[in-house]
Amino acid sequence: MGAHYWLSKTNYNYGVIAEVGGWHTIDELKKSYGQIPPEKIMDFIL
Repeated sequence: MGAHYWLSKTNYNYGVIAEVGGWHTIDELKKSYGQIPPEKIMDFIL
């Protein structure tokens, strides 16, 4: 649950959260907690 919170708070900065949370790679974090939600992707685009 904490990873979801911090990903949201950091605008989905997987690199920072992987480092702070102790995940070995960004891909490991993404596989564990999923990709950026579609509505957030639209926020990035628009």
